[in-house]
Amino acid sequence: MPYFIFHGTRLWRIAVLVLAMAAGGCAHRPGPDAPRAFNFERDTFAFANEIYWNYWEDPATGKMTHETRVPRPEYAHRCFVLVRAAKEFRLHAVFLPDQPALPDQETRDRVRSVVRRSSRKPSPDARRIEIPGYAGLHSFSRAHEAILKESLGGAWQSYSQRGHWRMLFPFSNAHQRRTAQRLQERLAQGAVAAVH
Repeated sequence: MPYFIFHGTRLWRIAVLVLAMAAGGCAHRPGPDAPRAFNFERDTFAFANEIYWNYWEDPATGKMTHETRVPRPEYAHRCFVLVRAAKEFRLHAVFLPDQPALPDQETRDRVRSVVRRSSRKPSPDARRIEIPGYAGLHSFSRAHEAILKESLGGAWQSYSQRGHWRMLFPFSNAHQRRTAQRLQERLAQGAVAAVH
């Protein structure tokens, strides 16, 4: 089954499930050399990426409204930062649960090494960065939340992604169909797709 990387509210989890089920009919079973399947519980962060406002629909008018969250979230608006980082850990890191965990400074250095690499091309197995002591990103990020939050990037990086220029222009239906087809082909090949 295809897999996506999203990070955020439970609503996104439902959207991911629906999209994965819809695309599943076009996917094929990966071959023996394909990367392992993306597992949401193992391959995502254990901490929340929050938003600054609470949103709801007024039942009387149907109008969406919002209010500022109190207290203000400490870690917010890093959607793209976390999606990119989850993908980079998948492409460039290997978790070694049977080995002892590293001291904080070495952990920090390895996190920074992972997120400095390209999110477009996986590292060969021999060049993957070893993260000892943890079975996956989820358990690693639970144990080292502060290190990850300081090392992954700021909220401003969510707004200044190089691919965002496309959002300034309207999309044709043909472009959307081509994009959806390319996405399904990549997922069928076992690739991880970051969907914004």
